[in-house]
Formats: sequence, structure tokens, C-alpha cells
Amino acid sequence: MSTNPQDAPLHRLFEEQARRSPHAPAVVDTRGALTYGELDRRAELLAGHLRSLGVGPDELVGVYMERCVEYVVACLAALKAGGAFLTLELAYPASLLGEVVADARPRVVLAHSHYAERLPRGQARFCLDEGWEEVLAEAPGSELGAEPGPENLVFVSYSSGTTGKPKGIANPHRAPVRSYLWRFGVSDYGPGDRVACNVFFIWEMFRPLLRGGATYVIPDDVIYDPEAVVRFLGDYRITEVLMTPSLLGAVLNAGGPEVGKRLSALR
Repeated sequence: MSTNPQDAPLHRLFEEQARRSPHAPAVVDTRGALTYGELDRRAELLAGHLRSLGVGPDELVGVYMERCVEYVVACLAALKAGGAFLTLELAYPASLLGEVVADARPRVVLAHSHYAERLPRGQARFCLDEGWEEVLAEAPGSELGAEPGPENLVFVSYSSGTTGKPKGIANPHRAPVRSYLWRFGVSDYGPGDRVACNVFFIWEMFRPLLRGGATYVIPDDVIYDPEAVVRFLGDYRITEVLMTPSLLGAVLNAGGPEVGKRLSALR
């Protein structure tokens, strides 16, 4: 890795932290959790498969699933393979999903099987259903891949298309890396920090994972229910969460007069 962290690919910064804290919790959802070491190993296993499919610098890997532990594994694997991840929203109608896939031309899409059925016919896909690790453990992957630089793609997202055709927004590695490193100088993370993510998930999910904190995934069905959000933040003793002003207002109202006590772990 470059001696200057600002020039390092995003996933290399995560790997450095994983070596420092392999047994610390890294990503948690309501169904399970992975330590830094487990997350690193699972993503590397999947990355080997992606490399064997030809994923490399500026090649896109679609991610089409709900926010969950596997979502983080999928995105990290795309980066470890040398490529970038493409966010495909579950809310896309079939016509928009087809349009975005046709425009972005991902090498493969990672999904759960019940969502993979919605993908355009002929689109290569790999399903991260239960047992996918055993499937890949028996299949030879590729350990060799080109290392992306700070100007290579880290992820691509699409505009809503409300003013016309949706447009791909291409983000290079330097964008999140330099943003995160600057932010750590203002407000840093460390072991024991529990950062809840959903609204800005793509931008937020990796940030705690560069510093030893844990990413807690707010389920998609919970984020639309302010009272459920309050329960989630309280039950998991979340220390930080980022949300829109309108959602914040709804959450504070749902929490009632005792919201400060219910969410006492928030910094």
C-alpha cells in the first residue's frame, strides 16, 4: 500500500484495521454479526471468484439486496477484486432496473436469490444466499488482480432520473478516502463505537471500519418506522447515527419526553 494513506485504495485501509483488530465486531445486523477477521476472509473469498470472472480496475460489480451484513461483504469483495461496486436499489421499477444495468454493464450482480429473479434476462449474477461460502470454497478463485489507484472507481450510483435519463455518478477511491481521513480529524472512531447506518448507507458503511468501530445495519423496514428506529438505537446502544432532518424530527417525536434517557449511548 502507498505510504500516504490519502493515496491508498479504500479496501487497503480496511485491511490494515482488520489486522489490528481481527476479533473486534465489524458489522452487525438483526440476524448476525461478523468480526473484522471474518469480514475480511469472507470478502476475500468472494473477491477471488469475482477476479476469476474478469473483475478488475473500473469494472463494475452490481449489488442488489437489502441493507445487511452480506451487502457490506459484497461491496468490500468488489473492491478487493480490484473493481468497483454499483448500487442497484430495490425500489427501482423493472424498467429503471433494466435501464441502469444496460447503461452500467456490470460484469456480475451480487444478490439474494429472491431479488435476482428481477434482474434483466442474461445478466450474470451470483447469489449470496446461505451456504455461498461453501460453494466458493470448492471452486478455484483467482488470487491475482490489478491494484486500483486513487483515480480508479470505487463505486457508481445513479441519479433518480427525475429530470430525464438517470445518470451514473462515478466516484474514485480518493473521494471517500480523503473525505473519511479529513473527518477523522474532526470526529474520530475507536473500539466500542457503534455506528448505525441506513439512510446514507453507501457512504457510511465503511467509515467506522477504517478505525476499529462497528457498523450496525438498520434494516430497511425499520428505517421507515420512527418508533422502531428508537428501539433499534436503544437496544443496540448506538453511539452515532446520521439521518435527514425530517427523519430526526420524527424519531425525536416518537421517542417522547424520555428520548434522551432511551438513547443515552448516543454521543
